[in-house]
Amino acid sequence: RVAVAQRLAPLGMAVWGSAEWAHLPGMDYRGEAAWATELAKVICATEVNVNLSKPMFPTGLAPRILEVLACGAFLLSNRLPAIEALFEDGRELVYYDSLEDLEDKTRHYLAHPEERRGIAEAGRRKVLEAHTWTHRARRILEVLEACGALPV
Repeated sequence: RVAVAQRLAPLGMAVWGSAEWAHLPGMDYRGEAAWATELAKVICATEVNVNLSKPMFPTGLAPRILEVLACGAFLLSNRLPAIEALFEDGRELVYYDSLEDLEDKTRHYLAHPEERRGIAEAGRRKVLEAHTWTHRARRILEVLEACGALPV
């Protein structure tokens, strides 16, 4: 995560998050964004949002992925099976495979705002059609019913 942030810092990357980011040299640290009042504004104002999956989400589907896409914002994400199963590369978001690939794609999408906006809009449509909290809740109930944990 630190290597990614430092690699993108020369491209104008700003970091919102816990105070651990504040101590990195050359980092434009902006503090924590309150989930209920500031996060969506930060996401929407960001030209290229970057997903760096945390170890606590080994399958890759962290809530932030859905939040960014639901905001209609552009997302570059590392490749993980759970994300790839839901979102098409280059259509609803864009995957990167290495630090060099991430930097190259960040430069490309910063220079091509119309292409970036089209992908972001498609990602938002996909989330609203199939991946809202209501969709997740229905799926949880289906799984619980299928395994006999809930009455049918």
